[in-house]
Amino acid sequence: MLQQMNIPQPCGGTATVTVGPSSLAPCVGSGPLGLERTRFFPRQLVTPDDLTQDQVYFRDKLRRHNRMLHGWGVVCGARCRWKAGDCNVILEPGYILGPYGDEIVIGSQQTVDVCKQNMDGNTFSACGDLVDPWCKDVRASRKSGQTYYLAIRYEECQCRPVSVPSGACGCSDGGCEYTRIRDSYVIQVLEELPSNYRDITLPVLSGVFRCDRRTGGRSCPPCPTDPWVILADFTLSVDGTLASLDCYAHRRYVASFAEYFFTCRGGLQYGTHEMTGAMAQGSGLMDMRMAESSIAPSRAVAVKLASGTWTTMPIYFSVTAGETLGTLLEAEGERQYYDPSSGDTYTLRELYSVAGTRPDTVLASVDDAIRPLEGLTLDVPGLRVVHGSITGLISDSGMGKLQAAALGNPSAAPTLKADALQGIEAGSKLGKAVAGKTIAEVAAMPVAEFVKKATAGVPADRVAALKTQACEVWSNASRVVNLANAWKKG
Repeated sequence: MLQQMNIPQPCGGTATVTVGPSSLAPCVGSGPLGLERTRFFPRQLVTPDDLTQDQVYFRDKLRRHNRMLHGWGVVCGARCRWKAGDCNVILEPGYILGPYGDEIVIGSQQTVDVCKQNMDGNTFSACGDLVDPWCKDVRASRKSGQTYYLAIRYEECQCRPVSVPSGACGCSDGGCEYTRIRDSYVIQVLEELPSNYRDITLPVLSGVFRCDRRTGGRSCPPCPTDPWVILADFTLSVDGTLASLDCYAHRRYVASFAEYFFTCRGGLQYGTHEMTGAMAQGSGLMDMRMAESSIAPSRAVAVKLASGTWTTMPIYFSVTAGETLGTLLEAEGERQYYDPSSGDTYTLRELYSVAGTRPDTVLASVDDAIRPLEGLTLDVPGLRVVHGSITGLISDSGMGKLQAAALGNPSAAPTLKADALQGIEAGSKLGKAVAGKTIAEVAAMPVAEFVKKATAGVPADRVAALKTQACEVWSNASRVVNLANAWKKG
């Protein structure tokens, strides 16, 4: 539906223009015949459609280029600021690529009242304000505590109207026509997430350099079905003013190389591994087996060190489709990675232990194997400390079960059977007291109840000694649970 808006003019005053919803369809120009541009020839009768077609051609090519090579989301800027007890969100200048490939440029700081909406539901339009003699600046009825979404989409504004003389005989005026179409945007408060934001699975960096030979190559990204880009999530207080503003919960960024560069000094060449390392701002881990090899890694995984510094991990090992992670680690688990920034060395088995990956995970490719490591914080020093503490509380056979079930990840220790604790012998009174229970279940029992159960029916001369053992077992179970919880939080 067309709408009228007041547009400030450079020489003062305003002009009323007509603005309609963007006619740009998702994946426009992707039909079997492809895009068309005008071919001019002598004595051709040129119509407005002929002259406009070349604009359509190049704009659609740019949109397709943006969708396929850059994706969509916030490229830079467009940051949001707010003040508690107010309705205004301050939106800073920024550059955004819309889901359909359109460039959305916020050229100056804008103030958006999220408690107000006009007849179209928009809180703000760079094309101007709606002209309506009855309703203007309607206060929106929105619930406190509910999450709303401040979103932006591309819009076009017709502007700079001129008088057009009549083409027919007579004294009637010809009316006005607009001489320009301005790239603009509309900001709106949404009550639900756009379809493009539902069930989003974050990509892995290794996918950028993937050659999928099983399917004959990578597939093209699907056509988006919604034009909106989320800028922030917000909630309102009981009095209808802003209570919270989260700029990152659903903000999607476009990877940009605008500030990335490298130099070729002394013939230095950059390959995939080195480039990824430079992007991650780290010196890169070194695979000790390949330290003197000139063979390039097949993958490079972006990971974090315990210090919080990003680095990369080169991948040289291969995967046989259908094998499990446990089988892979039988052959590659002791592969060592050296960290030149700290001098520490980590094994591949330790890295997967930190990731908490199950050894029975079935792998189809190297990409499946490295996915749990992508973006992982390699707190191997912390893992070793917790392992050392748990080893004093769990028997050797119990640690073997933890390794077999969860690659030694401490967070899985409370799920072990309680007879894995130190101080419990098979067939003993304590063994019978914990039969069928996990370490977590023993720790959850009141100590007095556990001791009473463990000493029930025991001769009086043995109660004191067994009570001491029972207290020690319960204490060990509680310490295992506390260590596991601390590891999870860390």
